[in-house]
Amino acid sequence: MDDVTLRGIVTTIVGQPVRSLDPIPGAGGYTPAIRRAATLADGTAVFVKAAVDDGFTRGALAAEIAAYAAIGERAFAPTPIGGSDDVLVLPDLRRAHWPLPWREGDIDRAKAMLAELAIAPAPAALPTLEQTQGFALRAWSDVAREPTRLLALALCSPQWLDLALPLLLEAEGRGALEGDALVHADVRSDNICLLDATKDGARWQTGDGHGVLLVDWNNACRGRPDFDAVCFAETVAAETGRSPDELLPDADPALVVMVAGYFAANAPLPIIAAAPRGACPRNASSSGFRATVRSLARTQRRKPP
Repeated sequence: MDDVTLRGIVTTIVGQPVRSLDPIPGAGGYTPAIRRAATLADGTAVFVKAAVDDGFTRGALAAEIAAYAAIGERAFAPTPIGGSDDVLVLPDLRRAHWPLPWREGDIDRAKAMLAELAIAPAPAALPTLEQTQGFALRAWSDVAREPTRLLALALCSPQWLDLALPLLLEAEGRGALEGDALVHADVRSDNICLLDATKDGARWQTGDGHGVLLVDWNNACRGRPDFDAVCFAETVAAETGRSPDELLPDADPALVVMVAGYFAANAPLPIIAAAPRGACPRNASSSGFRATVRSLARTQRRKPP
């Protein structure tokens, strides 16, 4: 989609002319979706995400638009301004803080947001976590079939993997994903936005709740209420070197095993060439694997790899 076409669609959605449509430096995730900052005729700015001509990006954007419509206005999600089949318009959040880095107090604010999310009932229209992520979270059998792919990264020793795999497969088999909570299912630092009282006081002031938003809701689903918190703890541990047990001391070991299996299976994958920033599952998943396995080793009082 070219910018002339996009400008016309945004004009229709927001109900006023678009003065400018500009690329956003550093914006992007794991899809090549178009991301622009639009300045409107009245001087306000909005964030625009548009699908490119591929089935995956169109499907992901359609799922995100449907998710926002299903979950409604929530304190932990931005409220869409509008959308069409291929375009989503959201508030402009460039003035907020996007980790990294995690500043003092940021992680506690994010944990407060996730605690609120964990008790939010999910709309019945959303798919289940089992339906959307069950296959990806039962990946230790894939590692067992082709262990050389993981071992080639030197993230663990062959001896450790031989000893650990039976225990990991057994724990994964006990893991459950069912629940009625609203699950974001893609909680990581670049999907977390912290409104700053000194930058965006109209949206958040110190003492007025957590002031934290999750973006990119295309994986929204119904599932167990602790799923997002476990993913957050492992992600932050990988980024900061902090212990996952410190961030979430009561995590269910079976769920941690399932998340570790996801990282173990994805770590050998190559760079996603079409992603805006050359997203590399190997880097993120390798760090995530190390963090989750350290957490499991402490929980089971076993030596990490």
